[in-house]
Amino acid sequence: MKLNKTIFLILIFPICLSASDFIPAKIWFSNKLEFTNGFEFIQLFIQQDRFILAKLNYNKIRKWEELRIIGTIKTNSENEIDFYPEMCSVFATKKLGLRWILIQGFDCDHLNIKFTKNRQEISICPSIGILENYTIKSDSKPSENSISAIVVSKEENISQAWSLQMRYIKKGSNGLYKNIPFQVLETVDSTGSFVSSEFIPIGELIQISNPKQTGFFD
Repeated sequence: MKLNKTIFLILIFPICLSASDFIPAKIWFSNKLEFTNGFEFIQLFIQQDRFILAKLNYNKIRKWEELRIIGTIKTNSENEIDFYPEMCSVFATKKLGLRWILIQGFDCDHLNIKFTKNRQEISICPSIGILENYTIKSDSKPSENSISAIVVSKEENISQAWSLQMRYIKKGSNGLYKNIPFQVLETVDSTGSFVSSEFIPIGELIQISNPKQTGFFD
């Protein structure tokens, strides 16, 4: 899948996201970052004046956790956009495919997320746990009749994909990765399991059919 827009998260504190030609798209995903006991992905979902910044983390001991930062977007000038966090939540599950359980909720209006067009960066203060550089990518040709998701795990012949729009996908929905068709077996919250005729690597973006497109905040 060809990706023509990227955002880079830079290892500093505060953490910064930058891009050479950044225009906020509907949904963005990071590459997979591996560390000693697991790995993580970042996802940014934008809908009109609202946003969700999410992190999916797998740890061999704690298993799966998902952090969500929800807030509003305001344009201060022609060159500057501010992201205002309103609520932060942490969910957990022992296995993808099981229901997420809320384990922590807290105020996060102290976070400062800013996108300045002429500086072409987003600063996040304080850190949300990102330890290395990231590239956040969007589908170059998103379809109005599908949603984007990223493949995050595979066990035997069943793969799992992650997307904040996954809850709108129905069981049995079809999708396509390049020329490889696949079918959704089940969705639970932000994850969905699927089977494909050929192997789809972890970290790849896929498109899942969704004739009635619905946003997260609808």
